[in-house]
Amino acid sequence: MKYYKSFILLGMFALSFASCNTDDLERNIDELTTRVEDMEKQVQALNDNMNVIRVLLDGNKTIQSYTYDEATGTYTLVLSDGQTMTLTQGNDDNITYPQVTVGDNGNWFVDGVDTGQCAKAQDGTPVTVTPQFQIVTEGTDKVWQVSYDEGATWDYVTDETGAHVKATGTVSGTNPIEAVKVENGCLSVTVDGTEYTIPIVEGLVCQIVEPENVENDTWYVAKGGDGTDLTVNVNLESGDIVRAVAPADWTVTVPDYSALTGEQALTLSVRAPETPSECVLSVEVTRGVHTAASEIKVHTTTDSYYADFMAGLDVQAGNVKINKYMFDGEEIHVLSSDQSITEPGGIYFIRSGVNVSYDNTGDNAATLVLIGDNPTDKPELKVNRQLRVAETSGNEGKGLFFCYNLKIDATEVYNTGTSPSLSYLLAQNGNTAFKNAVFGNCEIELSTTQQPLTYISSSNRSYENFVLENCKIKYPEGKTDQRFIISVGSSTATYGTLTFRNNVFYCATDGNLISNFKLFNGSSATINKLVLQNNTFVNTGSATTSYVYASTVQDAQVSNNLFFADNGSINNYYIVFRTTNAILGSLCQDNVGYRSDATSQGWRMFYQSGGVSCGWDGAEDIEQISANPFDGGTFDPANGVFIPGDAYADYGSTMR
Repeated sequence: MKYYKSFILLGMFALSFASCNTDDLERNIDELTTRVEDMEKQVQALNDNMNVIRVLLDGNKTIQSYTYDEATGTYTLVLSDGQTMTLTQGNDDNITYPQVTVGDNGNWFVDGVDTGQCAKAQDGTPVTVTPQFQIVTEGTDKVWQVSYDEGATWDYVTDETGAHVKATGTVSGTNPIEAVKVENGCLSVTVDGTEYTIPIVEGLVCQIVEPENVENDTWYVAKGGDGTDLTVNVNLESGDIVRAVAPADWTVTVPDYSALTGEQALTLSVRAPETPSECVLSVEVTRGVHTAASEIKVHTTTDSYYADFMAGLDVQAGNVKINKYMFDGEEIHVLSSDQSITEPGGIYFIRSGVNVSYDNTGDNAATLVLIGDNPTDKPELKVNRQLRVAETSGNEGKGLFFCYNLKIDATEVYNTGTSPSLSYLLAQNGNTAFKNAVFGNCEIELSTTQQPLTYISSSNRSYENFVLENCKIKYPEGKTDQRFIISVGSSTATYGTLTFRNNVFYCATDGNLISNFKLFNGSSATINKLVLQNNTFVNTGSATTSYVYASTVQDAQVSNNLFFADNGSINNYYIVFRTTNAILGSLCQDNVGYRSDATSQGWRMFYQSGGVSCGWDGAEDIEQISANPFDGGTFDPANGVFIPGDAYADYGSTMR
C-alpha cells in the first residue's frame, strides 16, 4: 500500500537525530519497516476475512479443497465456484481493528454505526459487495477507511460520535474471525459469536464463466429472441443434479448431462422476457445433501429508459438511482414531439429526435428529472431559462435534480427577473444542502460568457451530493476569463460529496486555451469529499488558483486523470488543488499531465507556497509526460473525441 511511504521516510528522518550509531540506526529503520509491513499484512488479512464472511453469510458455496499453514494460522480455501480465499484467525497487538458486525436488520455495522449496506442475501439477491478496509495517515494518527465499491471510493470509519476510528491505540475491535476449526467434513468459523459452517466436498464445482457484455458486474442480454449462451464449468459425478434458478418469465435451458462425468463445460441457453427485466440467475450443482451455486446478475439490454423505468428497473448515474416507486402518484411525461417545458419540476422522458426547450419562469423545483429516452441517441434540450431547484418545507433532504442522456445547449440561459440577463445553468435557491444534483451521460455546451454550470453565493446553501459522470463539457473557444463548473464566491458553506468521474472537459477550437478553468471555485468553502477519477482535460488550464479552490477538503480521491495542454504560453504550473488547509486525502495516484507550450512549467497536483504544499502524506504528484498521449489514438476537438494511444489507455475518460 502506497500510503505508508511517507510514514517510513518520516521515521527515518526522526531516527537520524536519535543516534549517531550506524548499526542502531539501521536496526531502528529495519524495525520500523517491519512494523509497517506487519500492519499492511494485517489489513490484507482483515480484507481477506471479510470476503470469507460474505461467503459464510451467502451460504451457497462449498469448499473443493483447503490447506492450512500452522506457522501463520492461515487457511487457503478453494471454493466450488473456483474462487481462492485466505482466512486468518487471531488478533495482533500492533493494530486496532474496527468492530464489524451484522445488525438485526441484516446490515453491516462498523464500530456500532449502521452502514446501510446489506450483509445478507435478501429476496434472492446475493451480496456481491463486502466492506474492504485500509489505513491512512491523518495528522500524526493512523485511521481506518472503508470502501463498499471494491476500492473505487473510500469513506472514513467513524464511531457513534462521528469521530474517525484510529488504527492504533486502545483496542475497540478485533479481527472478526474469532475461531476456526475443521470437523465432520466442514470448516466451522465463528463470527461475532455465531458459528457458521461450509461443507468440504472434494471435486464439487459450479462456476459461471463470465460471458461477453458484462458491465458493472451485470450481464446484458437482448429481450426475447432465441436465447443467449452461458457457459458453466462443472465437475460431475453419477447422480449429480444440475439446475438453473431464475424468475418464471426468464427461460433457462440446461442441456442433457446425464451421461457426463468429470470436468465439463455445460452450455446453457438463456432467453429473457419480451419486456424490460432484470434478475439474478443462479446455477446449482447438487451432490447428495450438498449444493454449490454460482450466480450472475442479468439485465435486458436497454432501448428505452422509459420502458425500463415503468418496468420498475433503476436508471442510475453515479451513486443515485431512480425508479418509478420513488414517484408514486406523480405524473410521468413522455415528450414525443418538439415542445417547451414550462413547469418548474416534474419527470420527463424525451424521445429520440425530439427537440425540447426549458422555459420555466415560475417557482423552484424540489424534483426535476430530465432523461433522454433512447440510450443510443441523445435528444437536444435547449435551456432558455435557469434550471431552478430548492428543497421545500417538509421535503428537506429529499431534493432531486437528475439530468441524464441529453445534449444540453446552455449557451444562452437567462434568469427569471423582470429584465432577464444571461446567467448560469443550474440555480440552487433553497436554504439547505440540496440532496442530489446529478448530470449523467450528457453533452453540455456552456456559455462563452463568464457563466459557470452552477453558482451558489449564499452560505446556507450547498449540495449534499453533486455528480458529474460520463459527461462531455464543451467550451466553444479559448478564453482568459473564468470558466467554472461550481462557483460559490465567498460562501462559507460546507458541501458534501462532489464526484467528477469519467468526463471530458475541453476547448472545441483547436489552437485555443481556456486559461482560467475550475471545477470548484470557493476559497472560503469546505468540501467533505471530492472524487476526481478517469477524467480527460484538454486545453483547460488553471494556474495560481487551481482547478479546486477551497478552504478545506476533508477527503480527496484522485486517480487515472489525464491533463493535456498544447496551446498557450502561461509561464506557470497548471494546478489541481489549492486549499487553505492541508487535505486529509486517501487516494492520489496514477495521474498524468502533458504540456507542449513554451514554458518550463508543467502540471502540479497541489499548490505550493514557500515550499509548503496543501497535499497529504502519500499523495503522488501528476506524472509529467513528454510524449503526446493521443499519439496513436484520436484527437478531435471539433467532435469532442479524445482517445489516448495504447501507452496511456488507462488514463482519462473511456468515452468515445
